[in-house]
Amino acid sequence: MMTDHDKRDFYSEDPLEGLASDLWAMSNEEQFEAWMQAVPVLHDFGKLAETLHNDALLLAVTDAKDRAEELDRAFDRLNRCNGEQLRSREEKRLRAMIARCDALSNAYQTVLREEWVCRANQEETLATLKELLDEANEAFRRYRLEVGLPEPEAYRDAGE
Repeated sequence: MMTDHDKRDFYSEDPLEGLASDLWAMSNEEQFEAWMQAVPVLHDFGKLAETLHNDALLLAVTDAKDRAEELDRAFDRLNRCNGEQLRSREEKRLRAMIARCDALSNAYQTVLREEWVCRANQEETLATLKELLDEANEAFRRYRLEVGLPEPEAYRDAGE
């Protein structure tokens, strides 16, 4: 029988923790093939989750399968013409992500500059906006990698 201590150790160990994905370092052909292989495997995982009557696992696997079936980005990268950086769908999504980051940054700066009667409310609002901005920037960074755009020079130089 598993004790409470054993359960804590079992659930706290994350076998995926620390693994670095090489997906975005793969060639366009390798990426497309990897996504094509992921879909049937996730479908089989879904069957297993259904057999186990584990709705949470089934939902998680279904979400992952839906994500893997979005092969548009990998297909677009594979079929780009030489010199073409973005397809219209990719550019539209990136522009929307940039607009979101800009709006959150502007909101943060506005709240920061305003004089608030209750300083605690201002700090809470700033913390929330900062968290949302960080999430938006991370989503933008990941999508930029997914579509194969290099990191802007300004960010690379700032990190050195």
